[in-house]
Amino acid sequence: MAIAFAQGVDSSMWFATNRGLLRNNKNNSYDSFFVDENKGGKKNVVINLERDADDNLWVSTQSGLYHFNKFTKVFTGYNHDAKNKNSISSDTVSATQLNGDGTIWIGTARGLDLMNIKTGVFKHYKHDPADSTTISNNLIQAIKKDKAGNIWIATNRGLNQFDKKTEKFSISVEKRAIAFCIFEDSQDRLWVGTLSYGLYVYNPQKNNFSRFNDSTGLIDNHLNVFGITEDNEHSLWLNTNFGFIQLNPKTKNAVLFGKSWNIDPHIITDKGFTSSQGEIFFGNTAGYYHF
Repeated sequence: MAIAFAQGVDSSMWFATNRGLLRNNKNNSYDSFFVDENKGGKKNVVINLERDADDNLWVSTQSGLYHFNKFTKVFTGYNHDAKNKNSISSDTVSATQLNGDGTIWIGTARGLDLMNIKTGVFKHYKHDPADSTTISNNLIQAIKKDKAGNIWIATNRGLNQFDKKTEKFSISVEKRAIAFCIFEDSQDRLWVGTLSYGLYVYNPQKNNFSRFNDSTGLIDNHLNVFGITEDNEHSLWLNTNFGFIQLNPKTKNAVLFGKSWNIDPHIITDKGFTSSQGEIFFGNTAGYYHF
């Protein structure tokens, strides 16, 4: 089962799976890499991948955060230690976002962390019911640093924006929505997919998000949007509870690729990815789609 994707500078594709990492080589052979010798263990359930400037990978798993050196084939782990307040908040890691300044944001099941990569010290940002300027929920689904440097965090109670000067949070998409994925397209538009509350797009003039509906009513206010990516013609591809939706944001025309195309929405996993060659990747429970 492919869950997430990354691509190396040599164009090789990397796949996050429920049984470790897979690399697809140029000759179409596959290499496997395991965090733990127990191939079926939680450490090998990889939820997310992010490539760094050295062409290595940050690997989010159900049992910790790992840095994978692709050249030495060594995993360096970061795990929660109840006796160490500077350790990661939780071993259930869902997302990362490199800052480019020697730090990395980490989304966990128990809050948002910012790690100093050199020291390995984690700073914690957690929800406080008595403080509306804290993050709205501790269950983090996705993190995105946009091209303007803004930090956005998708949580189980809406989308949050982080103010780097005040270190406070503000709600950008309503709390009742589970914000599940964040994507910035080639036109610098920010999109947010939610569970059961549809698709949102950012309006920079008004500094707010609004629901996006297509011209046919396919993208309605109750749609589940699990993943978003973009093709070379600037169409968006949405992974939804009905299948893949191809969306032209300019014309608002949307086309569904579902069961009539032998695509079963019940086996599609969330992450979407576009390779440097323009191929679209989405995972499923048996492997992955690419087109």
